[in-house]
Amino acid sequence: MSITVKSGHEGLENEDDNFVWQDYLDMTNTVEVPQVLFSHVELSLQTGLQEGMMLEVPHKSTLDSYWIACINMVCGPLLRLRYIGQEENRSNDFWCDLTKVNVHPLGWCFSEGLDLIPPLELKEKLGDVKTLIDRVFQQGKSVPSELLTGDGFTPVDRIKQGMKIEVQDKMDPYHLWFATIIENVGGRLLLRHDSPDSSSPDFWLFYNSPRLFRIGWTEEQGSPFVLKKPSYIKTTHNYEEWEAIKELALGDATQIPLPPDIFQNTIPATSHNFEVGMKLEAVHPHNMAEICPATVVKVFDSSYFLVEVDSNNSSDVGDIESSWLCTAQHPYIFPIGWAQYHGLQLTHPSGWTTSKEEFDWQEYLSFTNGYPAPAPCFTPRPSATELGFDTGMKLEAVNPENQHQICAASITRIVDNLLWIHLDSHDSFHPSHVVSMDSVDIFPVGWCESNSYPLKPPCQYQSQMKRQQVKEQSPKKEPVSSTSVAQRSCWCPKIYFNHKCFSGPFLSKGKLAQLPKAVGPGPVTLVMREVLGMLISVAYKSSRVLKELQCDGKPEAGMHLEVLKAKYKNNTYRASVAVVTSADQVPAFCKSVCTRLQVCPFMFGPVSIGENNCPENCNTLSKTRFTQYWVQGKRKIGRPKGEASNIVPRPKKKRGRKRLFQTAKQDNKNNKDSENSEKQMSDVSKNNQGEHSFSLENENKQDLSNSNSSSSPLRSLESTTTVVRRKYRKKEFPRTAMKTRGAKLPNFALQIKASHWPHKRLVQATNDPQTKTDKGQDMPLSSSESGDLHEDLQQDAKSEPMESSSIPEDLPPRKTLPADFVELESNPLYWSEDDVYQYLMRTEDCAWIAQKCKEELIDGQAFMMLNLPTLKEHLFLKTTAALKLCNHIERIKLAYYLQYVADSEP
Repeated sequence: MSITVKSGHEGLENEDDNFVWQDYLDMTNTVEVPQVLFSHVELSLQTGLQEGMMLEVPHKSTLDSYWIACINMVCGPLLRLRYIGQEENRSNDFWCDLTKVNVHPLGWCFSEGLDLIPPLELKEKLGDVKTLIDRVFQQGKSVPSELLTGDGFTPVDRIKQGMKIEVQDKMDPYHLWFATIIENVGGRLLLRHDSPDSSSPDFWLFYNSPRLFRIGWTEEQGSPFVLKKPSYIKTTHNYEEWEAIKELALGDATQIPLPPDIFQNTIPATSHNFEVGMKLEAVHPHNMAEICPATVVKVFDSSYFLVEVDSNNSSDVGDIESSWLCTAQHPYIFPIGWAQYHGLQLTHPSGWTTSKEEFDWQEYLSFTNGYPAPAPCFTPRPSATELGFDTGMKLEAVNPENQHQICAASITRIVDNLLWIHLDSHDSFHPSHVVSMDSVDIFPVGWCESNSYPLKPPCQYQSQMKRQQVKEQSPKKEPVSSTSVAQRSCWCPKIYFNHKCFSGPFLSKGKLAQLPKAVGPGPVTLVMREVLGMLISVAYKSSRVLKELQCDGKPEAGMHLEVLKAKYKNNTYRASVAVVTSADQVPAFCKSVCTRLQVCPFMFGPVSIGENNCPENCNTLSKTRFTQYWVQGKRKIGRPKGEASNIVPRPKKKRGRKRLFQTAKQDNKNNKDSENSEKQMSDVSKNNQGEHSFSLENENKQDLSNSNSSSSPLRSLESTTTVVRRKYRKKEFPRTAMKTRGAKLPNFALQIKASHWPHKRLVQATNDPQTKTDKGQDMPLSSSESGDLHEDLQQDAKSEPMESSSIPEDLPPRKTLPADFVELESNPLYWSEDDVYQYLMRTEDCAWIAQKCKEELIDGQAFMMLNLPTLKEHLFLKTTAALKLCNHIERIKLAYYLQYVADSEP
């Protein structure tokens, strides 16, 4: 079943670009709700790795040998480990990054037929190794194997788009149906029920909702649980169509399996004592703002019962918008008189009239012949105030009228476990809505920003921003002193990283997207130092970017030198970089740095650019179609040049015999080259004078001193004088027949080409005299090639008895191609990033790398230029995965040469 994936926040305005939570808190003199009070958010960020768990890790020296280690500290994917047998010695603890090291759960070596071998330093101390291993296997707790698959360590990372899940019906707990995960926003899942016409609306549930179950849970439970279409879907589709959707969903679930350890919901263990007909008070489920009389209308079992808000209108009876599927701990139901006790107004049932202004339970019970639910039926509720909630605190909350919208909000009232939330984007007269303190529809301050989801800003802050923009647009004459003071401000505004913009040849697109959305505000020098440090850290070669930013001479007026570091291949580099000292210089400085790094001028700076909203329209550029619009103002054809090293290489030794003669044309060319080389030698020597500040800190100082002593000034001068870059041009020589002593050698290159030509074109090229002299548009051969082919075929014809001396119509059989040969539908040299993505997605072993290649903007030309060291160093692939991808690259290159290069060569 094809599902159209549509983002949950598509169509929402990204209005949080100018909104800064800290500024708003300072302006309103308020504080945020402590983040630890949002238990569902904290749970979504837990990795599942715990101290005391054990796993099998490779030795530091030999990666083929494994030993058991125990986790002592967990910092995301970074673990502090200690080998078994060193429990009392903490000095040998070591760190292990799960994203870079292949570790396995307990028992993996045994299943693979490998022996657990202790490291050399432990071999002598340990006694009976086998007894120790058996004790660990019996008593130790292993790391779950699901966490070591490479798909992530937190639920936020492991739940993927397109996964299938079973969702409990809102009206009947025994009815469940399949739903597809459309989007995962920090653990908040956008779901869509599978239906024959795909018309079911999208809805949001947090991943730990009690309504979500893994695929297959219903079948395992059996009766009364059954897979049945949702109650709110009213369609004319028959039973067979729904059964077909069921079979299709079960098949799709195996393609992208759900993490089995995340969705472990079960039937509630606590039983209730409610009965049908009992009266109580409940929050209205539709608007979440009113407290209304309600009735228990159905009891399913000791765990579930259905509560419906009372209404005298027959059209509202049985409405899903006015019903709660409850358990004993349901947070939105209360005994009668609860609202009056807390000073809250109870809303009259729809269609019921009374002479009293306030609702009277005695009158209503006598009118309906109902009876109240006993107070012991309701479980005790914890106090939100005691846990740390307070009125006036700020948070982010889902708009109950639009589940796709999250707004800045305030707590206006607290009663027991309930919070009255007012959305700051609404006017003050708009009523507050009620949520439980455990609600999954409220989030801490900054949650939307950390998950790249749009936040509706407060109307106050919005109007203030508009007034500021009007003030900036209206020309005003200010005193010179105030203007100069404003310009000399040392307070830097927020600097945004617009990772969707073109990242140039030096910066990694994937690493850039992992940076925080913004840095600052704060002191100019500190903010700029932090920003430049982050840019250096996301470079392919950090030392190269540091070299580009280095200040060789004295800084300009208003600039300050900051010493920045870069680490690359176990070496540490230092350089002095000039940064601005006043806020008015920040925009120009950011653009100048962008120009130096050959990136989009809006890639970072005080302006936040939305997705695909860059003024330069730079999202159309790729790494291989690199253009220097902002550097030189014109487009260059071809790939960008590589890193310009400050170490000049010595000339390569030429192979083959030395030529004895040169033509006069070549002599003139050599003279010009020698003049250019002298000019370049003088330029290089000037540039080398300012490179002493760029130093290398090597951990082994002795090696550094030895290398310095061994190098001589003569060698550096010698290498400097030999830097002459020539543009390679293919030399054309007239074709001459090669004479041999005896039979003519066959033209092997021509035969290879001929094996790929169609039969009709070959016969036409060899028989038609016109094609031997004229070069038509569709002619496959040049005149000399057709003559050679004609001669070769005639020579072969003489060696075999034939009735006719003409060229035979039956050509030699086509050459056998490799079994894994790929026939390409288009030239891979002109593939876009999407073409590379689609090709990799069709593979079985490299489909998971497709998204990473797309993020790095790798098109066809770049794809064919990748090799094993590049894949391991820049795409951070492990050796096995890199070799698999290299296999596909070689297949594409082979098909490219056979299908496109061989046919296009003259």
